[in-house]
Amino acid sequence: MRNVFAFVLLLTWLAFGAWFYTCKIQNLCGERIIVKKETVIQPIEYKEKTAPKPAIEIIEPEKLKEAYKSIFSAEADLAFKESEEKIAYTNQFNNSLDEIADFLKKHPQTNLTITGYYARKEVNESAYPNLGMSRGEQVKALIVAKGVPSKQLLINAKEQPDLFDENGNASGDGVIDFKYSEAYEELNETDVKAAYKALFLLQKECAFNKNDKDVILTDRLEKQIQNVVYYLNRNKDQGLDIKVMYEKEESSGLSGQNIGLLRAYNFKQKLVAKGIDPERMTIGSKPNMKVFDNRRRSLPNMMQFNFIFPDKADEAKLAELQLERDLERALSSQTSLKDEDKTSQREEISEDGKPLAPEIIFSFGSEHIRANKDLKKYVDRLQDFLQKYPQKRVFIIGHTCNIGEENMNYALGLRRADAAKMILVKEGVDKLKVITDSRGETVPAYPNKTSKDRSRNRRVEIDIQ
Repeated sequence: MRNVFAFVLLLTWLAFGAWFYTCKIQNLCGERIIVKKETVIQPIEYKEKTAPKPAIEIIEPEKLKEAYKSIFSAEADLAFKESEEKIAYTNQFNNSLDEIADFLKKHPQTNLTITGYYARKEVNESAYPNLGMSRGEQVKALIVAKGVPSKQLLINAKEQPDLFDENGNASGDGVIDFKYSEAYEELNETDVKAAYKALFLLQKECAFNKNDKDVILTDRLEKQIQNVVYYLNRNKDQGLDIKVMYEKEESSGLSGQNIGLLRAYNFKQKLVAKGIDPERMTIGSKPNMKVFDNRRRSLPNMMQFNFIFPDKADEAKLAELQLERDLERALSSQTSLKDEDKTSQREEISEDGKPLAPEIIFSFGSEHIRANKDLKKYVDRLQDFLQKYPQKRVFIIGHTCNIGEENMNYALGLRRADAAKMILVKEGVDKLKVITDSRGETVPAYPNKTSKDRSRNRRVEIDIQ
Protein backbone atom coordinates (compact mmCIF):
# COMPACT_ATOMS: atom_id res chain seq x y z
CA MET A 1 0.00 0.00 0.00
CA ARG A 2 2.88 2.25 0.81
CA ASN A 3 4.38 1.64 -2.68
CA VAL A 4 1.12 2.62 -4.41
CA PHE A 5 0.93 5.83 -2.42
CA ALA A 6 4.54 6.69 -3.33
CA PHE A 7 3.87 6.00 -7.04
CA VAL A 8 0.79 8.31 -7.09
CA LEU A 9 2.77 11.02 -5.32
CA LEU A 10 5.52 10.75 -7.94
CA LEU A 11 3.03 11.12 -10.83
CA THR A 12 1.45 14.14 -9.15
CA TRP A 13 4.86 15.73 -8.74
CA LEU A 14 5.76 15.12 -12.41
CA ALA A 15 2.46 16.59 -13.61
CA PHE A 16 2.93 19.67 -11.42
CA GLY A 17 6.48 20.11 -12.72
CA ALA A 18 5.34 19.89 -16.33
CA TRP A 19 2.57 22.46 -15.67
CA PHE A 20 4.91 24.84 -13.90
CA TYR A 21 7.53 24.70 -16.64
CA THR A 22 5.02 25.11 -19.47
CA CYS A 23 2.70 27.77 -18.05
CA LYS A 24 4.96 29.76 -15.73
CA ILE A 25 8.35 29.58 -17.30
CA GLN A 26 7.48 29.25 -21.02
CA ASN A 27 4.23 31.24 -20.65
CA LEU A 28 2.45 28.96 -23.09
CA CYS A 29 -0.80 28.45 -21.16
CA GLY A 30 -3.91 30.59 -21.06
CA GLU A 31 -5.43 32.28 -24.16
CA ARG A 32 -4.18 30.71 -27.36
CA ILE A 33 -2.42 33.14 -29.60
CA ILE A 34 -2.38 32.44 -33.34
CA VAL A 35 0.33 34.24 -35.20
CA LYS A 36 -0.40 34.72 -38.87
CA LYS A 37 2.52 34.82 -41.17
CA GLU A 38 2.40 37.81 -43.45
CA THR A 39 2.69 36.88 -47.09
CA VAL A 40 5.03 39.22 -48.90
CA ILE A 41 4.29 39.49 -52.62
CA GLN A 42 7.33 40.44 -54.64
CA PRO A 43 6.56 42.84 -57.47
CA ILE A 44 7.00 41.28 -60.93
CA GLU A 45 9.50 43.03 -63.14
CA TYR A 46 8.13 43.46 -66.63
CA LYS A 47 10.91 43.84 -69.15
CA GLU A 48 10.18 45.37 -72.47
CA LYS A 49 10.34 42.68 -75.11
CA THR A 50 12.67 43.43 -77.97
CA ALA A 51 12.33 41.86 -81.37
CA PRO A 52 14.89 39.11 -81.85
CA LYS A 53 17.74 40.09 -84.11
CA PRO A 54 17.45 38.19 -87.39
CA ALA A 55 20.21 35.68 -87.87
CA ILE A 56 22.79 36.50 -90.51
CA GLU A 57 21.92 34.65 -93.66
CA ILE A 58 24.83 32.44 -94.62
CA ILE A 59 25.20 31.28 -98.21
CA GLU A 60 27.94 28.82 -99.03
CA PRO A 61 30.15 30.15 -101.86
CA GLU A 62 29.66 26.99 -103.93
CA LYS A 63 25.87 27.24 -103.55
CA LEU A 64 25.90 30.89 -104.60
CA LYS A 65 28.02 30.03 -107.62
CA GLU A 66 25.52 27.33 -108.65
CA ALA A 67 22.68 29.82 -108.15
CA TYR A 68 24.33 32.21 -110.60
CA LYS A 69 24.87 29.35 -113.03
CA SER A 70 21.09 28.78 -112.91
CA ILE A 71 20.26 32.37 -113.83
CA PHE A 72 22.82 32.43 -116.65
CA SER A 73 21.20 29.28 -118.02
CA ALA A 74 17.68 30.68 -117.59
CA GLU A 75 18.53 33.91 -119.40
CA ALA A 76 19.87 31.97 -122.39
CA ASP A 77 16.64 29.95 -122.82
CA LEU A 78 14.12 32.76 -123.31
CA ALA A 79 12.78 34.40 -126.47
CA PHE A 80 9.94 36.62 -127.73
CA LYS A 81 8.90 38.49 -130.86
CA GLU A 82 8.60 42.21 -131.38
CA SER A 83 5.36 43.69 -129.96
CA GLU A 84 4.31 40.29 -128.61
CA GLU A 85 3.65 40.02 -124.90
CA LYS A 86 4.07 36.27 -124.53
CA ILE A 87 7.50 34.77 -123.78
CA ALA A 88 8.66 31.49 -125.31
CA TYR A 89 10.94 29.28 -123.24
CA THR A 90 12.51 25.84 -123.46
CA ASN A 91 12.27 22.79 -121.20
CA GLN A 92 15.76 23.60 -119.94
CA PHE A 93 14.44 26.98 -118.77
CA ASN A 94 11.94 25.21 -116.52
CA ASN A 95 14.77 23.18 -114.96
CA SER A 96 16.77 26.34 -114.34
CA LEU A 97 13.71 27.97 -112.80
CA ASP A 98 13.37 25.01 -110.42
CA GLU A 99 16.94 25.61 -109.25
CA ILE A 100 16.38 29.36 -108.84
CA ALA A 101 13.17 28.75 -106.86
CA ASP A 102 14.89 26.19 -104.63
CA PHE A 103 17.71 28.65 -103.87
CA LEU A 104 15.29 31.47 -102.99
CA LYS A 105 13.20 29.23 -100.72
CA LYS A 106 16.32 28.17 -98.84
CA HIS A 107 17.48 31.80 -98.48
CA PRO A 108 14.39 33.89 -97.62
CA GLN A 109 16.42 37.05 -96.98
CA THR A 110 17.55 37.10 -100.61
CA ASN A 111 15.52 38.76 -103.36
CA LEU A 112 15.55 38.23 -107.10
CA THR A 113 15.19 41.24 -109.38
CA ILE A 114 13.60 40.35 -112.73
CA THR A 115 14.18 42.95 -115.42
CA GLY A 116 12.14 42.68 -118.60
CA TYR A 117 13.56 44.37 -121.70
CA TYR A 118 11.55 46.19 -124.33
CA ALA A 119 12.04 48.50 -127.30
CA ARG A 120 10.36 51.88 -127.68
CA LYS A 121 9.17 51.02 -131.19
CA GLU A 122 7.07 48.09 -129.93
CA VAL A 123 3.28 48.31 -129.96
CA ASN A 124 2.14 47.79 -126.37
CA GLU A 125 -1.33 46.28 -125.99
CA SER A 126 -0.69 44.85 -122.51
CA ALA A 127 -2.16 46.09 -119.23
CA TYR A 128 1.28 47.37 -118.17
CA PRO A 129 3.08 50.64 -118.94
CA ASN A 130 5.47 48.76 -121.25
CA LEU A 131 6.06 45.22 -122.51
CA GLY A 132 9.16 44.90 -120.33
CA MET A 133 6.99 45.00 -117.20
CA SER A 134 4.56 42.51 -118.72
CA ARG A 135 7.36 40.09 -119.59
CA GLY A 136 8.87 40.41 -116.12
CA GLU A 137 5.50 39.70 -114.49
CA GLN A 138 5.08 36.55 -116.59
CA VAL A 139 8.37 35.14 -115.28
CA LYS A 140 7.48 36.20 -111.74
CA ALA A 141 4.21 34.24 -111.94
CA LEU A 142 6.13 31.11 -112.99
CA ILE A 143 8.47 31.40 -109.98
CA VAL A 144 5.62 32.13 -107.53
CA ALA A 145 3.90 28.98 -108.81
CA LYS A 146 6.96 27.05 -107.62
CA GLY A 147 6.41 28.21 -104.03
CA VAL A 148 8.56 31.35 -103.80
CA PRO A 149 6.90 34.20 -101.83
CA SER A 150 5.95 37.11 -104.05
CA LYS A 151 7.77 39.58 -101.76
CA GLN A 152 11.12 38.00 -102.74
CA LEU A 153 10.61 38.90 -106.40
CA LEU A 154 11.17 42.45 -107.65
CA ILE A 155 10.05 43.53 -111.12
CA ASN A 156 11.87 46.07 -113.26
CA ALA A 157 11.80 47.13 -116.91
CA LYS A 158 14.53 48.54 -119.12
CA GLU A 159 14.49 49.90 -122.63
CA GLN A 160 16.90 48.19 -125.04
CA PRO A 161 17.16 49.90 -128.47
CA ASP A 162 18.88 46.98 -130.26
CA LEU A 163 16.73 44.28 -128.66
CA PHE A 164 15.45 42.68 -131.89
CA ASP A 165 17.20 41.31 -134.96
CA GLU A 166 16.18 42.10 -138.54
CA ASN A 167 13.38 39.52 -138.31
CA GLY A 168 11.90 40.98 -135.14
CA ASN A 169 13.15 38.21 -132.85
CA ALA A 170 14.83 38.56 -129.45
CA SER A 171 16.47 35.62 -127.72
CA GLY A 172 19.23 34.66 -125.32
CA ASP A 173 21.09 37.16 -123.13
CA GLY A 174 19.48 40.57 -122.97
CA VAL A 175 15.87 39.35 -123.13
CA ILE A 176 15.19 38.97 -119.42
CA ASP A 177 17.77 39.81 -116.76
CA PHE A 178 17.92 38.06 -113.37
CA LYS A 179 19.87 39.46 -110.46
CA TYR A 180 20.09 38.35 -106.83
CA SER A 181 20.05 41.28 -104.45
CA GLU A 182 19.56 42.58 -100.91
CA ALA A 183 20.33 41.33 -97.39
CA TYR A 184 23.42 39.27 -98.10
CA GLU A 185 26.52 41.48 -98.37
CA GLU A 186 28.14 39.50 -101.18
CA LEU A 187 25.08 40.12 -103.37
CA ASN A 188 25.03 43.91 -103.10
CA GLU A 189 27.98 44.72 -105.35
CA THR A 190 26.65 45.77 -108.78
CA ASP A 191 29.31 43.87 -110.69
CA VAL A 192 29.03 40.61 -108.78
CA LYS A 193 27.07 39.06 -111.64
CA ALA A 194 29.74 40.06 -114.15
CA ALA A 195 32.39 38.61 -111.84
CA TYR A 196 30.60 35.26 -111.66
CA LYS A 197 30.13 35.27 -115.42
CA ALA A 198 33.89 35.81 -115.74
CA LEU A 199 34.51 32.82 -113.44
CA PHE A 200 32.34 30.55 -115.57
CA LEU A 201 34.07 31.66 -118.76
CA LEU A 202 37.47 31.06 -117.19
CA GLN A 203 36.40 27.58 -116.11
CA LYS A 204 35.11 26.82 -119.59
CA GLU A 205 38.00 28.19 -121.63
CA CYS A 206 41.17 27.99 -119.49
CA ALA A 207 43.28 25.19 -120.91
CA PHE A 208 46.61 23.45 -120.45
CA ASN A 209 48.47 20.62 -122.15
CA LYS A 210 49.24 17.24 -120.68
CA ASN A 211 52.46 17.21 -118.61
CA ASP A 212 52.66 21.03 -118.90
CA LYS A 213 52.67 23.22 -115.80
CA ASP A 214 51.45 26.44 -117.47
CA VAL A 215 47.88 27.55 -118.23
CA ILE A 216 47.27 28.83 -121.77
CA LEU A 217 45.69 32.29 -121.76
CA THR A 218 44.10 34.02 -124.75
CA ASP A 219 43.25 37.73 -125.08
CA ARG A 220 39.62 36.87 -124.31
CA LEU A 221 40.67 35.11 -121.08
CA GLU A 222 42.94 37.99 -120.10
CA LYS A 223 39.89 40.25 -120.22
CA GLN A 224 37.92 37.89 -117.96
CA ILE A 225 40.84 37.72 -115.53
CA GLN A 226 40.85 41.51 -115.42
CA ASN A 227 37.12 41.49 -114.57
CA VAL A 228 37.88 39.21 -111.60
CA VAL A 229 40.79 41.46 -110.55
CA TYR A 230 38.57 44.55 -110.63
CA TYR A 231 35.94 42.75 -108.58
CA LEU A 232 38.44 41.67 -105.91
CA ASN A 233 39.91 45.17 -105.78
CA ARG A 234 36.43 46.52 -105.00
CA ASN A 235 35.66 43.76 -102.48
CA LYS A 236 38.82 43.46 -100.43
CA ASP A 237 37.10 41.32 -97.78
CA GLN A 238 36.80 38.51 -100.34
CA GLY A 239 39.30 36.13 -101.87
CA LEU A 240 39.61 33.58 -104.65
CA ASP A 241 40.03 29.82 -104.52
CA ILE A 242 41.73 28.09 -107.48
CA LYS A 243 41.63 24.34 -108.07
CA VAL A 244 43.18 22.54 -111.05
CA MET A 245 42.54 18.95 -112.18
CA TYR A 246 45.27 16.52 -113.18
CA GLU A 247 45.73 12.88 -114.15
CA LYS A 248 47.77 10.74 -111.78
CA GLU A 249 50.07 9.44 -114.48
CA GLU A 250 51.11 12.96 -115.54
CA SER A 251 54.72 13.96 -114.98
CA SER A 252 55.64 17.42 -113.70
CA GLY A 253 59.33 16.94 -114.41
CA LEU A 254 60.00 17.38 -110.70
CA SER A 255 60.17 14.40 -108.38
CA GLY A 256 57.21 14.16 -106.01
CA GLN A 257 55.56 17.37 -107.28
CA ASN A 258 51.80 17.50 -107.90
CA ILE A 259 51.46 18.97 -111.40
CA GLY A 260 47.89 20.15 -110.71
CA LEU A 261 49.11 22.19 -107.77
CA LEU A 262 51.94 23.64 -109.87
CA ARG A 263 49.41 24.77 -112.48
CA ALA A 264 47.29 26.41 -109.77
CA TYR A 265 50.37 28.13 -108.32
CA ASN A 266 51.46 29.48 -111.72
CA PHE A 267 47.95 30.82 -112.39
CA LYS A 268 47.91 32.46 -108.96
CA GLN A 269 51.18 34.24 -109.76
CA LYS A 270 49.56 35.76 -112.85
CA LEU A 271 46.89 37.29 -110.60
CA VAL A 272 49.51 38.49 -108.11
CA ALA A 273 51.26 40.27 -111.00
CA LYS A 274 47.95 42.05 -111.70
CA GLY A 275 47.75 43.43 -108.16
CA ILE A 276 45.91 40.79 -106.05
CA ASP A 277 47.34 40.10 -102.61
CA PRO A 278 48.60 36.49 -102.59
CA GLU A 279 47.17 36.08 -99.05
CA ARG A 280 43.68 36.45 -100.52
CA MET A 281 44.05 33.42 -102.77
CA THR A 282 44.07 29.71 -101.98
CA ILE A 283 45.12 26.98 -104.39
CA GLY A 284 44.49 23.26 -104.64
CA SER A 285 44.36 20.36 -107.05
CA LYS A 286 42.24 17.29 -107.65
CA PRO A 287 42.96 14.05 -109.54
CA ASN A 288 40.55 13.19 -112.32
CA MET A 289 40.21 10.11 -114.52
CA LYS A 290 39.61 12.11 -117.72
CA VAL A 291 41.27 15.53 -117.98
CA PHE A 292 42.48 15.65 -121.61
CA ASP A 293 41.05 15.15 -125.09
CA ASN A 294 42.68 13.18 -127.91
CA ARG A 295 44.97 16.13 -128.69
CA ARG A 296 46.29 16.08 -125.09
CA ARG A 297 44.55 19.43 -124.46
CA SER A 298 42.50 19.84 -121.26
CA LEU A 299 38.71 19.57 -121.44
CA PRO A 300 36.40 22.43 -120.31
CA ASN A 301 35.95 22.97 -116.57
CA MET A 302 39.24 21.34 -115.60
CA MET A 303 39.98 24.50 -113.61
CA GLN A 304 37.56 25.52 -110.85
CA PHE A 305 37.28 29.02 -109.39
CA ASN A 306 35.26 30.26 -106.45
CA PHE A 307 35.10 33.46 -104.44
CA ILE A 308 35.93 33.19 -100.74
CA PHE A 309 33.66 35.08 -98.34
CA PRO A 310 34.48 36.26 -94.81
CA ASP A 311 33.64 33.89 -91.97
CA LYS A 312 30.15 34.83 -90.74
CA ALA A 313 30.86 33.14 -87.39
CA ASP A 314 33.80 35.48 -86.70
CA GLU A 315 32.02 38.39 -85.01
CA ALA A 316 35.22 40.42 -84.61
CA LYS A 317 35.99 40.12 -88.32
CA LEU A 318 32.44 41.02 -89.31
CA ALA A 319 32.52 44.08 -87.04
CA GLU A 320 35.84 45.06 -88.60
CA LEU A 321 34.53 44.72 -92.15
CA GLN A 322 31.36 46.65 -91.37
CA LEU A 323 33.38 49.41 -89.74
CA GLU A 324 35.61 49.65 -92.81
CA ARG A 325 32.57 49.98 -95.08
CA ASP A 326 30.90 52.57 -92.85
CA LEU A 327 34.06 54.67 -92.55
CA GLU A 328 34.54 54.68 -96.30
CA ARG A 329 30.87 55.57 -96.78
CA ALA A 330 31.12 58.39 -94.23
CA LEU A 331 34.34 59.81 -95.64
CA SER A 332 33.03 59.59 -99.20
CA SER A 333 30.51 62.34 -98.49
CA GLN A 334 33.30 64.63 -97.27
CA THR A 335 35.44 64.62 -100.41
CA SER A 336 35.71 67.78 -102.45
CA LEU A 337 34.27 66.86 -105.84
CA LYS A 338 33.89 68.87 -108.99
CA ASP A 339 30.36 69.22 -110.32
CA GLU A 340 30.83 66.61 -113.05
CA ASP A 341 32.22 64.13 -110.51
CA LYS A 342 29.22 64.66 -108.20
CA THR A 343 26.89 64.00 -111.13
CA SER A 344 28.78 60.82 -111.93
CA GLN A 345 28.47 59.64 -108.34
CA ARG A 346 24.74 60.37 -108.21
CA GLU A 347 24.21 58.18 -111.26
CA GLU A 348 25.32 55.08 -109.36
CA ILE A 349 21.85 53.58 -108.80
CA SER A 350 21.10 49.87 -108.69
CA GLU A 351 18.51 48.34 -110.98
CA ASP A 352 15.99 48.14 -108.14
CA GLY A 353 16.19 51.91 -107.74
CA LYS A 354 18.33 51.98 -104.59
CA PRO A 355 21.60 53.95 -104.40
CA LEU A 356 24.79 51.95 -104.24
CA ALA A 357 27.29 52.38 -101.43
CA PRO A 358 29.49 55.35 -102.42
CA GLU A 359 33.26 55.23 -102.46
CA ILE A 360 35.85 57.79 -101.45
CA ILE A 361 36.35 59.68 -104.70
CA PHE A 362 38.54 62.73 -105.33
CA SER A 363 38.54 65.34 -108.05
CA PHE A 364 41.41 65.11 -110.50
CA GLY A 365 44.66 66.11 -108.81
CA SER A 366 42.92 66.80 -105.47
CA GLU A 367 43.57 65.39 -102.03
CA HIS A 368 41.13 67.56 -100.08
CA ILE A 369 38.61 66.03 -97.64
CA ARG A 370 36.41 68.04 -95.31
CA ALA A 371 34.84 66.70 -92.12
CA ASN A 372 31.38 67.29 -90.68
CA LYS A 373 29.38 66.18 -87.63
CA ASP A 374 28.10 62.99 -89.26
CA LEU A 375 31.59 61.53 -89.24
CA LYS A 376 31.85 61.70 -85.43
CA LYS A 377 29.69 58.63 -84.73
CA TYR A 378 31.81 56.48 -87.02
CA VAL A 379 35.02 57.70 -85.41
CA ASP A 380 33.52 56.88 -81.99
CA ARG A 381 32.83 53.35 -83.20
CA LEU A 382 36.39 53.11 -84.51
CA GLN A 383 37.79 54.21 -81.15
CA ASP A 384 35.63 51.66 -79.31
CA PHE A 385 36.78 48.96 -81.72
CA LEU A 386 40.47 49.85 -81.27
CA GLN A 387 40.03 49.87 -77.51
CA LYS A 388 38.46 46.40 -77.63
CA TYR A 389 41.12 45.12 -80.05
CA PRO A 390 44.27 47.14 -79.18
CA GLN A 391 46.45 45.10 -81.52
CA LYS A 392 44.51 46.32 -84.58
CA ARG A 393 45.73 49.12 -86.83
CA VAL A 394 43.97 51.25 -89.46
CA PHE A 395 45.62 51.25 -92.88
CA ILE A 396 44.60 54.01 -95.29
CA ILE A 397 45.68 53.37 -98.88
CA GLY A 398 45.59 56.14 -101.49
CA HIS A 399 44.90 55.48 -105.18
CA THR A 400 44.86 57.51 -108.40
CA CYS A 401 43.78 57.12 -112.00
CA ASN A 402 46.38 56.52 -114.72
CA ILE A 403 46.68 60.12 -115.91
CA GLY A 404 50.12 61.55 -115.16
CA GLU A 405 53.51 60.09 -114.33
CA GLU A 406 53.68 57.04 -112.09
CA ASN A 407 55.92 58.68 -109.46
CA MET A 408 53.67 61.73 -109.25
CA ASN A 409 50.60 59.52 -108.88
CA TYR A 410 52.26 57.59 -106.05
CA ALA A 411 52.91 60.87 -104.22
CA LEU A 412 49.33 62.06 -104.88
CA GLY A 413 47.90 58.81 -103.54
CA LEU A 414 49.96 59.20 -100.37
CA ARG A 415 48.72 62.77 -99.88
CA ARG A 416 45.15 61.54 -100.19
CA ALA A 417 45.74 58.86 -97.55
CA ASP A 418 47.41 61.42 -95.25
CA ALA A 419 44.42 63.76 -95.66
CA ALA A 420 42.05 61.01 -94.53
CA LYS A 421 44.35 60.19 -91.59
CA MET A 422 44.41 63.83 -90.51
CA ILE A 423 40.62 63.88 -90.24
CA LEU A 424 40.56 60.73 -88.07
CA VAL A 425 43.35 62.05 -85.83
CA LYS A 426 41.56 65.40 -85.40
CA GLU A 427 38.48 63.46 -84.27
CA GLY A 428 40.52 61.73 -81.57
CA VAL A 429 41.96 58.56 -83.11
CA ASP A 430 45.50 57.76 -81.93
CA LYS A 431 47.82 58.73 -84.80
CA LEU A 432 50.13 55.82 -83.96
CA LYS A 433 47.32 53.42 -84.88
CA VAL A 434 46.77 54.90 -88.34
CA ILE A 435 49.21 53.93 -91.09
CA THR A 436 49.09 55.46 -94.56
CA ASP A 437 50.41 54.15 -97.85
CA SER A 438 49.91 54.63 -101.57
CA ARG A 439 49.40 52.37 -104.55
CA GLY A 440 49.24 55.25 -106.99
CA GLU A 441 47.85 54.08 -110.32
CA THR A 442 48.95 50.45 -109.96
CA VAL A 443 45.76 48.93 -108.46
CA PRO A 444 42.73 50.34 -110.30
CA ALA A 445 39.33 49.29 -109.01
CA TYR A 446 37.83 50.03 -112.43
CA PRO A 447 39.32 50.02 -115.94
CA ASN A 448 40.84 53.42 -116.76
CA LYS A 449 38.94 53.66 -120.06
CA THR A 450 36.27 56.32 -119.34
CA SER A 451 36.28 59.56 -117.37
CA LYS A 452 33.69 58.09 -115.02
CA ASP A 453 35.82 55.04 -114.20
CA ARG A 454 38.97 57.14 -113.87
CA SER A 455 37.19 59.34 -111.32
CA ARG A 456 36.25 56.24 -109.30
CA ASN A 457 39.89 55.13 -109.24
CA ARG A 458 40.85 58.39 -107.49
CA ARG A 459 40.07 57.09 -104.03
CA VAL A 460 41.32 55.94 -100.66
CA GLU A 461 40.52 52.61 -99.04
CA ILE A 462 40.25 51.76 -95.34
CA ASP A 463 41.73 48.43 -94.23
CA ILE A 464 41.72 47.45 -90.54
CA GLN A 465 44.25 44.73 -89.69
